[in-house]
Amino acid sequence: MHIGSFRIHHQQTIQRTWPLPLWVLMGILMLGGLTVPAWGAETDKLFEDNPDEPWHITADTISYDDPTRRYVADGSVRISKGNVRLTADHVQFDHRTMDAAASGHVVLVSGKDVLIGDSIDINLQDQVGTVIQGTVFLEENHFYIRGDKIEKLGENTYAAEQATLSSCDGQAPAWKITGRKLDVTLEGYGVIRHAALWAKDVPVLYTPIFVFPAKRQRQTGLLAPEFGSSTRKGAFYTQPFYWAINEQSDMTYAPQYMSERGLQHSLEYRYIVDTQSRGTIMADYLDDRKVDDGIGNNSNDWGYSSDNSLRPDHDRYWFRMKHDQGLPFGFTGRVDLDIVSDQDYLIDFRNDMTGFNKTREYFRDTFGRDLDDYDDPIRTNQAIATRHWDRFSLNGGIVWLDDTTQRWTDEFKLIYPLPKLDTQLQRLPLIRFDAMRQPLGDTPLLFNMDSEWTYFYSDDNTRAARIDLHPRVTWPFRLGQALYIEPSAGLRETAWFVEKFQNVPTEEAKDDNTYRTLYDLRLNVSSEFSNVFALGDAGLEAVRHTVLPQVIYEYIPDKDQDEYPAFIGQDTNGNLTPLDDTVNRVAPENKITYSITNSFTSKSLVRSNEDTDENTTETARYNDFLRVKLEQYYNIREARGSERIDPERKRPFSPIRAELEYAPARYLKLNADAEYDVYDNRLVTRNVSATLNSPRGDEFKLRYSYDKGLYHFYQKDDTDQDIESLTASIRLKLPFRFTVYGSNEYDFEENERIETTFGLIYEAQCWSFSAGYNKDNEGDEEFTFMFNLYGLGPIGLQ
Repeated sequence: MHIGSFRIHHQQTIQRTWPLPLWVLMGILMLGGLTVPAWGAETDKLFEDNPDEPWHITADTISYDDPTRRYVADGSVRISKGNVRLTADHVQFDHRTMDAAASGHVVLVSGKDVLIGDSIDINLQDQVGTVIQGTVFLEENHFYIRGDKIEKLGENTYAAEQATLSSCDGQAPAWKITGRKLDVTLEGYGVIRHAALWAKDVPVLYTPIFVFPAKRQRQTGLLAPEFGSSTRKGAFYTQPFYWAINEQSDMTYAPQYMSERGLQHSLEYRYIVDTQSRGTIMADYLDDRKVDDGIGNNSNDWGYSSDNSLRPDHDRYWFRMKHDQGLPFGFTGRVDLDIVSDQDYLIDFRNDMTGFNKTREYFRDTFGRDLDDYDDPIRTNQAIATRHWDRFSLNGGIVWLDDTTQRWTDEFKLIYPLPKLDTQLQRLPLIRFDAMRQPLGDTPLLFNMDSEWTYFYSDDNTRAARIDLHPRVTWPFRLGQALYIEPSAGLRETAWFVEKFQNVPTEEAKDDNTYRTLYDLRLNVSSEFSNVFALGDAGLEAVRHTVLPQVIYEYIPDKDQDEYPAFIGQDTNGNLTPLDDTVNRVAPENKITYSITNSFTSKSLVRSNEDTDENTTETARYNDFLRVKLEQYYNIREARGSERIDPERKRPFSPIRAELEYAPARYLKLNADAEYDVYDNRLVTRNVSATLNSPRGDEFKLRYSYDKGLYHFYQKDDTDQDIESLTASIRLKLPFRFTVYGSNEYDFEENERIETTFGLIYEAQCWSFSAGYNKDNEGDEEFTFMFNLYGLGPIGLQ
């Protein structure tokens, strides 16, 4: 039966003891907005009437009681509309007051939220009601709120007596917070008075008042704090405050008090202008009580042995920003700023809530761009505009390199008058225009070009504008079916327009305007052979073996370039060192590189339905499971004695380099590379890494690295700069929801541990506990104990 906007579904009989037509009942229900006190954004408009969508009411019996003037529905009562559903054993409705009462196995579902109770009394017009022995479940936070009586006091306000809050399923939660009274405002906060935290049936913590978030959307308020203690910071406490400014922007202020260092201020501002324009600005400031000024034990206590620079300033800061901007005419812009007060700041606060690791992870995920490493004293700042076409690209902007070791206060200069040149080369501006490889007219030739115009600015270095054009023409062709030949020739034109030469004693007078022309030749000869081996195995259909031999000849003539401008800088120890960028000084080349690559690809057939023979489809899956490459080059200049001062060290053959990539199974990967010195008959580099994981989350990683300096056979002495280290990490799932993890990095050359970490995690359905230990090579030790009550956040000590 369909009357008005209602459909009445008869399950057994409909008793009518009053002649009032059913359409009156349907019309009355259409006028009200049937509302129940369920917690969730959708419950604010649970039964907001949509005249185009009918209500559906089913029951075993529906009758009208004349003395009480109420409609009565009994037995499997169900009232539904859209994503709202109310079920109960018994429902009474008064069309004059718009009051409704439901009892017996009452369940109200609104979207993903569920309210369960013994009985519900609601006023459909005022949307005010009471649930007896009720439970509210919020899907998004996985929160259960239980109370002897839950009242809906307004559109967004609820109250519960003898209330319980938990994110655990079941009637015996692993943890819960109980209180005499609970008040909650949707999209705001909830408050429990006389609150007690329970672990099972054991009370562990009492507080007169407990505040928890009841939000589904961004809203201004306090975030979860972080507290603990460490050797360098002392006891610390961080309390973030979040400000939802509007739909396009928000901000977080996170002050951190450290008993040893003082109060650190951290600010993060995020904004979105349009689909192409957005950005994030972060800034920290600390008036540090401790300095690394070389006096007494200050350097040992507050400095780091990894650098040779002091840090005398109390004023410490870090400003970083990334911004993307849509521009007219198809251009896009980006801004990257990274300005830090000193070389130690990012090390001191690397693991903080607003520290380097969290910032780097956020920038990578949000903007796809990185920061310089935390221990790099030179920070890159740039503003770039870009335009891409099908075959061309244009980039222009400025690049500023900020040397943190230059932060000397005037007071410190008086105490330690250390001369230090500011030789950083700033590109103000930098313009690049590149042509991708493309056909050259109707000829068989291909053309590409790299071009750049840069003005280099520096206080104590050479200032000059430089234009560099490097076009290249390639003629690819095949010789028969076996050989692919690709000869190419490039012409490099470079011009310098010098404004100021570097003022150092070794600098000779040079012309203000100089020009250089260089050519380079390249010949690439390669081939490819392959064969498919049919296996016919149930799990492996076939394997393809591909062999790629390749020979490359490269030639750049030897040209005297002393007449051209050079850029000489000063390292952190005050030593003069070249700052050439491979354009001012182009190294001569005359070498042949030869290599052979073997790759193996497997083909397997995956069935979409293995239970029945009908409608079964097979999908081919390919896996490049093995790649082996061998490579070496022969330096003709070295063989002719052009590269060596000492003829006894003539070594034209480079080390033989071998590369291995092996993935025999879905959860196993192995990578290795090594370089073998054919003169000393030894390995000069070797690196091995292996990763083994499982579907349940186990993981084991191992990496071994060895490097015999910068090829000591190319050095003029026998000084070795060896690097040898081993890094291992493991994460293992144990029975009973336990997980153990650990990692260790060891330096064999220094015979010391670089960093050691291990810990234990227990994960239940609604909470977790972790205990961890970390120690680095500076001697700093950290113990972490952390409880995480799902829905409320972490609570712990570091």
